[in-house]
Amino acid sequence: MKEFQRRADLLFPFLLVLVLLAGAYLRVSGLYWGEYTYMHPDERFLTSVTNDSKIPGSIADYFNTGTSTLNPYNLQNNISFVYGTVPLFLGKIGSSLSGPLGFGDRASYGGLFSVGRTLSALFDIGTIVVIVTLETPGTARARSATCVKNWRVWSGV
Repeated sequence: MKEFQRRADLLFPFLLVLVLLAGAYLRVSGLYWGEYTYMHPDERFLTSVTNDSKIPGSIADYFNTGTSTLNPYNLQNNISFVYGTVPLFLGKIGSSLSGPLGFGDRASYGGLFSVGRTLSALFDIGTIVVIVTLETPGTARARSATCVKNWRVWSGV
């Protein structure tokens, strides 16, 4: 049993990387699933607000919430913004940096959604990495085995 446990301990990191790479590929491929139609209302609204916001000229302008151009409540067509500011800030900064970093101009309405979808995919993958990192090896193996058993029951395999 100890030999099996030792092999499992050696194999686990490689299998984890393999699963993360496969999951990342599946999560990132097909980012243009709506064929530029912005099918989801939340995505359309968040893209519109991010497009209308502007990066402030200084830190003082940013912290002046009454006039900050990055504050979603200061935009003329926005009466409610319930998504939090992290997606807005990361989307605006990511879209502004995409051109200078060589990823094409994504700062307009037509390109913002791809930045948001890419950030969403990266955070999904990062969440899996954090969860696996926080788990102890024994707990992770037990949970993995339970997940596999449940998947087999649910899928009929």
